[in-house]
Amino acid sequence: MTFLRDIALGILLSGLVIGFFSSASPALAQFLEVRATSSDLIPEESASKIKAINNVTKIEKYLLVRTEPHEVIGLEPGAALRILIQGDRWISAKVVAGRSFKTEDEGKNVAIVGRVYAEDYGFKGRMKEMPGMPAMKHYFDIGQSFQPREIDQRIRVIGRFTAQPESEAARIFLPLSTAQQLYGYAGRISVLFVTVNSPKSGERVKKEIEAVLGDQAQVIPR
Repeated sequence: MTFLRDIALGILLSGLVIGFFSSASPALAQFLEVRATSSDLIPEESASKIKAINNVTKIEKYLLVRTEPHEVIGLEPGAALRILIQGDRWISAKVVAGRSFKTEDEGKNVAIVGRVYAEDYGFKGRMKEMPGMPAMKHYFDIGQSFQPREIDQRIRVIGRFTAQPESEAARIFLPLSTAQQLYGYAGRISVLFVTVNSPKSGERVKKEIEAVLGDQAQVIPR
Protein backbone atom coordinates (compact mmCIF):
# COMPACT_ATOMS: atom_id res chain seq x y z
CA MET A 1 0.00 0.00 0.00
CA THR A 2 2.86 2.36 0.85
CA PHE A 3 4.34 1.70 -2.60
CA LEU A 4 1.04 2.51 -4.33
CA ARG A 5 0.57 5.61 -2.18
CA ASP A 6 4.04 6.87 -3.16
CA ILE A 7 3.26 6.36 -6.86
CA ALA A 8 -0.01 8.25 -6.53
CA LEU A 9 1.72 11.08 -4.68
CA GLY A 10 4.40 11.25 -7.38
CA ILE A 11 1.79 11.48 -10.13
CA LEU A 12 -0.05 14.20 -8.23
CA LEU A 13 3.11 16.23 -7.69
CA SER A 14 4.09 15.82 -11.34
CA GLY A 15 0.72 17.14 -12.38
CA LEU A 16 1.08 20.12 -10.07
CA VAL A 17 4.53 20.95 -11.47
CA ILE A 18 3.36 20.66 -15.08
CA GLY A 19 0.27 22.74 -14.29
CA PHE A 20 2.40 25.41 -12.60
CA PHE A 21 4.69 25.89 -15.57
CA SER A 22 1.88 25.79 -18.13
CA SER A 23 -0.34 28.27 -16.27
CA ALA A 24 2.32 30.51 -14.73
CA SER A 25 4.36 30.92 -17.92
CA PRO A 26 2.27 33.03 -20.32
CA ALA A 27 3.94 34.66 -23.29
CA LEU A 28 6.77 36.72 -21.82
CA ALA A 29 7.18 38.87 -24.91
CA GLN A 30 4.98 41.22 -26.85
CA PHE A 31 5.29 42.16 -30.51
CA LEU A 32 4.70 45.64 -31.89
CA GLU A 33 4.29 46.15 -35.61
CA VAL A 34 5.57 49.51 -36.78
CA ARG A 35 4.16 50.20 -40.24
CA ALA A 36 5.00 53.13 -42.54
CA THR A 37 2.06 55.45 -43.16
CA SER A 38 3.37 57.15 -46.31
CA SER A 39 5.19 56.30 -49.52
CA ASP A 40 8.34 57.85 -48.04
CA LEU A 41 8.54 54.80 -45.75
CA ILE A 42 10.53 54.69 -42.49
CA PRO A 43 14.15 55.89 -42.36
CA GLU A 44 16.27 52.88 -41.50
CA GLU A 45 18.33 54.85 -38.99
CA SER A 46 15.19 55.11 -36.84
CA ALA A 47 15.51 51.40 -36.14
CA SER A 48 18.66 52.03 -34.10
CA LYS A 49 16.82 54.57 -31.94
CA ILE A 50 13.97 52.14 -31.37
CA LYS A 51 16.37 49.30 -30.55
CA ALA A 52 17.85 51.50 -27.81
CA ILE A 53 14.48 51.87 -26.04
CA ASN A 54 14.40 50.10 -22.69
CA ASN A 55 12.78 46.62 -22.80
CA VAL A 56 13.15 46.29 -26.58
CA THR A 57 15.04 43.05 -27.20
CA LYS A 58 14.80 42.54 -30.95
CA ILE A 59 13.96 44.39 -34.15
CA GLU A 60 13.16 42.82 -37.53
CA LYS A 61 13.16 45.10 -40.59
CA TYR A 62 11.15 44.54 -43.79
CA LEU A 63 10.74 46.26 -47.13
CA LEU A 64 7.57 45.49 -49.09
CA VAL A 65 7.78 46.21 -52.82
CA ARG A 66 4.57 46.00 -54.85
CA THR A 67 5.74 44.79 -58.22
CA GLU A 68 4.54 42.55 -61.03
CA PRO A 69 4.05 39.67 -61.31
CA HIS A 70 5.00 38.99 -57.68
CA GLU A 71 5.46 41.09 -54.56
CA VAL A 72 9.05 41.35 -53.31
CA ILE A 73 9.82 41.29 -49.57
CA GLY A 74 13.23 42.38 -48.31
CA LEU A 75 14.37 41.18 -44.89
CA GLU A 76 17.56 40.77 -42.92
CA PRO A 77 19.09 37.31 -42.43
CA GLY A 78 17.66 35.81 -39.24
CA ALA A 79 14.34 37.66 -39.47
CA ALA A 80 11.18 35.56 -39.65
CA LEU A 81 9.71 35.00 -43.12
CA ARG A 82 6.50 37.02 -42.86
CA ILE A 83 3.85 37.81 -45.47
CA LEU A 84 1.26 40.58 -45.12
CA ILE A 85 -2.12 39.50 -46.47
CA GLN A 86 -5.44 41.32 -46.74
CA GLY A 87 -3.71 44.49 -45.61
CA ASP A 88 -3.73 43.74 -41.89
CA ARG A 89 -2.87 40.08 -41.22
CA TRP A 90 0.55 38.44 -41.19
CA ILE A 91 1.25 34.79 -41.93
CA SER A 92 4.47 32.83 -41.61
CA ALA A 93 6.37 31.17 -44.44
CA LYS A 94 8.55 28.07 -44.15
CA VAL A 95 11.56 27.13 -46.27
CA VAL A 96 10.97 23.66 -47.72
CA ALA A 97 13.88 23.40 -50.16
CA GLY A 98 17.33 24.95 -50.35
CA ARG A 99 18.15 27.26 -47.45
CA SER A 100 17.34 30.49 -45.65
CA PHE A 101 19.41 33.67 -45.87
CA LYS A 102 22.78 33.88 -44.16
CA THR A 103 24.64 37.01 -43.06
CA GLU A 104 26.93 36.79 -46.07
CA ASP A 105 23.90 37.00 -48.42
CA GLU A 106 23.33 40.68 -47.63
CA GLY A 107 23.82 42.74 -50.78
CA LYS A 108 23.87 39.66 -53.00
CA ASN A 109 21.36 38.87 -55.74
CA VAL A 110 19.86 35.78 -54.14
CA ALA A 111 16.21 34.91 -53.45
CA ILE A 112 13.88 32.57 -51.63
CA VAL A 113 10.82 32.07 -53.81
CA GLY A 114 7.36 30.74 -53.12
CA ARG A 115 4.64 29.91 -55.61
CA VAL A 116 6.59 31.54 -58.40
CA TYR A 117 6.80 30.01 -61.87
CA ALA A 118 9.77 30.15 -64.21
CA GLU A 119 7.45 30.79 -67.15
CA ASP A 120 6.39 34.09 -65.54
CA TYR A 121 9.95 35.32 -66.08
CA GLY A 122 10.44 34.38 -69.72
CA PHE A 123 11.42 30.73 -69.42
CA LYS A 124 9.83 28.41 -71.95
CA GLY A 125 8.05 25.31 -70.74
CA ARG A 126 10.05 22.12 -70.47
CA MET A 127 7.31 20.07 -72.11
CA LYS A 128 5.62 20.58 -75.44
CA GLU A 129 2.14 21.99 -75.04
CA MET A 130 -0.73 19.74 -76.08
CA PRO A 131 -3.54 21.22 -78.20
CA GLY A 132 -6.56 22.06 -76.08
CA MET A 133 -4.65 21.61 -72.82
CA PRO A 134 -3.59 24.44 -70.50
CA ALA A 135 0.12 25.24 -70.55
CA MET A 136 2.05 23.65 -67.68
CA LYS A 137 4.11 25.86 -65.41
CA HIS A 138 7.13 24.92 -63.33
CA TYR A 139 8.72 26.13 -60.12
CA PHE A 140 12.28 27.42 -60.18
CA ASP A 141 15.01 24.92 -59.40
CA ILE A 142 17.47 25.74 -56.62
CA GLY A 143 20.44 27.45 -58.26
CA GLN A 144 18.42 28.70 -61.23
CA SER A 145 18.54 32.43 -61.92
CA PHE A 146 15.97 34.84 -63.34
CA GLN A 147 15.59 38.53 -64.15
CA PRO A 148 12.68 40.50 -62.63
CA ARG A 149 10.89 42.78 -65.06
CA GLU A 150 11.79 46.07 -63.35
CA ILE A 151 15.55 45.55 -63.00
CA ASP A 152 18.44 44.68 -65.30
CA GLN A 153 20.15 42.17 -63.03
CA ARG A 154 19.67 38.46 -62.53
CA ILE A 155 18.81 36.84 -59.20
CA ARG A 156 19.78 33.32 -58.15
CA VAL A 157 17.29 31.11 -56.30
CA ILE A 158 18.76 29.65 -53.09
CA GLY A 159 15.55 28.48 -51.43
CA ARG A 160 11.88 27.76 -51.90
CA PHE A 161 9.15 28.36 -49.32
CA THR A 162 5.53 27.53 -48.69
CA ALA A 163 2.78 29.25 -46.71
CA GLN A 164 -0.85 28.75 -45.80
CA PRO A 165 -3.03 29.61 -47.58
CA GLU A 166 -0.87 28.45 -50.47
CA SER A 167 -2.19 31.17 -52.77
CA GLU A 168 -0.42 33.76 -50.60
CA ALA A 169 2.97 32.15 -51.25
CA ALA A 170 3.22 33.86 -54.65
CA ARG A 171 6.01 36.14 -53.44
CA ILE A 172 9.79 36.58 -53.53
CA PHE A 173 12.05 37.18 -50.52
CA LEU A 174 15.34 39.06 -51.01
CA PRO A 175 18.00 40.16 -48.51
CA LEU A 176 16.97 43.60 -47.23
CA SER A 177 19.96 45.51 -48.60
CA THR A 178 19.57 43.79 -51.98
CA ALA A 179 15.90 44.78 -52.24
CA GLN A 180 16.73 48.34 -51.21
CA GLN A 181 19.44 48.66 -53.86
CA LEU A 182 17.59 46.97 -56.71
CA TYR A 183 14.29 48.80 -56.25
CA GLY A 184 15.55 52.26 -55.25
CA TYR A 185 14.69 52.29 -51.54
CA ALA A 186 18.16 52.75 -50.04
CA GLY A 187 17.94 53.42 -46.31
CA ARG A 188 14.16 52.88 -46.21
CA ILE A 189 11.95 50.19 -44.72
CA SER A 190 8.21 49.50 -44.77
CA VAL A 191 7.71 47.62 -41.52
CA LEU A 192 9.48 46.95 -38.23
CA PHE A 193 8.60 44.08 -35.91
CA VAL A 194 9.66 45.05 -32.40
CA THR A 195 9.96 42.46 -29.63
CA VAL A 196 9.32 43.78 -26.10
CA ASN A 197 10.45 41.52 -23.27
CA SER A 198 7.43 42.23 -21.06
CA PRO A 199 3.77 42.80 -21.93
CA LYS A 200 3.64 45.29 -19.06
CA SER A 201 6.13 47.47 -20.92
CA GLY A 202 4.31 47.30 -24.25
CA GLU A 203 2.25 50.47 -23.91
CA ARG A 204 5.22 52.55 -22.74
CA VAL A 205 7.42 51.24 -25.58
CA LYS A 206 4.62 51.94 -28.05
CA LYS A 207 4.47 55.58 -26.92
CA GLU A 208 8.25 55.94 -27.13
CA ILE A 209 8.29 54.55 -30.67
CA GLU A 210 5.53 56.98 -31.64
CA ALA A 211 7.63 59.80 -30.20
CA VAL A 212 10.60 58.72 -32.34
CA LEU A 213 8.66 58.36 -35.60
CA GLY A 214 5.83 60.85 -35.24
CA ASP A 215 3.39 60.56 -38.13
CA GLN A 216 5.82 58.47 -40.21
CA ALA A 217 4.42 55.20 -38.89
CA GLN A 218 1.59 53.49 -37.09
CA VAL A 219 2.38 51.25 -34.08
CA ILE A 220 0.14 48.19 -33.80
CA PRO A 221 0.29 45.71 -30.87
CA ARG A 222 0.37 42.09 -32.07
